[in-house]
Amino acid sequence: MAIQDEYKRTQPKPVLKNDFGKPIKQKKAVLPKKGDSLGQIMSKLVFLAAVVALIGSLLIIFDYVKQIYDTQKLNRQLASLSSEISESQNEETNSSSGEKELLPLAKKLLEQNPDTIGWIKINNTKIDLPVVLKKDEPEGQKNQFYLTHNFLGEKSQAGTIFVDYRTTIEPDKQSDNIILYGHNEQSNEMFGDLDKYKQQNGKRWSQEALDFYKQNPTFEFDTNYEKGIYKIFAYFVTPVEQDQDPENKIFDYNNYIDFDQSRYDDFMENIQKRNMIVTDIDCKFGDKFVTLSTCSDEFDPSRFVVIGRKVRDGESAEVDTSKVTYNKNALQPDYDYIYNKK
Repeated sequence: MAIQDEYKRTQPKPVLKNDFGKPIKQKKAVLPKKGDSLGQIMSKLVFLAAVVALIGSLLIIFDYVKQIYDTQKLNRQLASLSSEISESQNEETNSSSGEKELLPLAKKLLEQNPDTIGWIKINNTKIDLPVVLKKDEPEGQKNQFYLTHNFLGEKSQAGTIFVDYRTTIEPDKQSDNIILYGHNEQSNEMFGDLDKYKQQNGKRWSQEALDFYKQNPTFEFDTNYEKGIYKIFAYFVTPVEQDQDPENKIFDYNNYIDFDQSRYDDFMENIQKRNMIVTDIDCKFGDKFVTLSTCSDEFDPSRFVVIGRKVRDGESAEVDTSKVTYNKNALQPDYDYIYNKK
């Protein structure tokens, strides 16, 4: 028996052929099987791990692309609704008692989301979006929900434009400075297009970026109760953490919401130190402001901040941009320190 077994082992294995007499290629097994050497087992396991990783990556990419598509679709639908209502009825209304009533667009949006607080629009950008305000988040999770949920409350990494939870927006009362947060999406959704004010064609603080400001020096922000136009008088990049700039106190612009004279003066002083543009737009105590905040890509964490002053009653919404220039003395982040070049 031993001689027969040895004979069988040394004989070539029979070649399987198809009906036409051609050899059938046998597929190599990708799963480890009995009789595999340690090297074969390891090779197959590495191959299987690579396949799983590839499938996982493809699923992540698919989910990312789908979320972008869903976000764009929802934003187009909402912008279309806003346009339709604006064309049919363009003025806020007051009740017989003089109290401001909900604008027509606000009524429609509130039916879809009770957190609706207004609408923001900047010409020549994708920023034509609803704005929400959520006050009932748990302690420690304030200003978090709409970072990861869309206007309909569905999970979305693009989130929604939202107002700081400490803000007051009521028919007869409004905070002095309304701070709006939004993601800086690579697809330019949400606040991604704010970058147009600081860079064009990859060049930061270029003449092209300044020209974009000159063509778009205002934005619209309507609350649920009234329409408003805001003149952009300042924008800048700022660090978020004190250890990013130990020589200068970090400007916590997100904490300037309601003012007395002293708080207002401090707000304006910090802005003018950092403001990248010089304009003839004046500001005074008692004015209303909207601050737009988004992540910036210079370093992490950093923010790009755009600030507008509301057009006063009886004031023209036009902005003379003929003499607007960059502020050569603006206080900018200490990039050398941040990038560890010192």
